[in-house]
Amino acid sequence: MLTTWNSFPAINTLFDDVLARDWPSMRVERSWSSDVEVRYDDEAVYLVMDVPGVRPEDLDVHIDKGVLSIKGERKAQSLGQDDEAASARNTRYNKSFRLPEGLDTESVDAKLEYGVLHVRLAKRPEIQPKRIPVSVSAQAE
Repeated sequence: MLTTWNSFPAINTLFDDVLARDWPSMRVERSWSSDVEVRYDDEAVYLVMDVPGVRPEDLDVHIDKGVLSIKGERKAQSLGQDDEAASARNTRYNKSFRLPEGLDTESVDAKLEYGVLHVRLAKRPEIQPKRIPVSVSAQAE
């Protein structure tokens, strides 16, 4: 089996690293896409996304016209005077999801715990499963 190697991402990273080291005033911003785990039960849909290093105030979770968007930015911290290159590097997160019908977009919870974002989207009551009791007819007794 023949595997092709695309060197452009590696070259771009190397180029960004050299620019940031030699010219710290040039801002290098990276966009990173985190995998999202989607689970559901009878009451809600749950999304779980890793966003390491992102503070709650740097996260934006919103719904507009049936699309859930999650945006965030991890701002690199400078470790000292000689670390100007690291302070110029930021990472951005951006994910969007078209929501299915039947979710209550007014009842959404988002919580950040240890670098993991948890979003809960409640299902509207009319689409939640409903248990129907079975009665016994007088003839069956």
